[in-house]
Amino acid sequence: MYLPDDIRMEVEEQNIGNIIEAGHMASDSIGINRIIDKLEEGGVKVVKTSGII
Repeated sequence: MYLPDDIRMEVEEQNIGNIIEAGHMASDSIGINRIIDKLEEGGVKVVKTSGII
């Protein structure tokens, strides 16, 4: 979500990986969705609202 320019430049120069940059809302949704999936697997009923996919 936050990537300092010096880190980005090092990754590019050394060709040591990939960078996926997502905005704040998208990053939050990714994290909470994983938690919700586990809750649902455990039998918890989840009502998804406001940006939760």
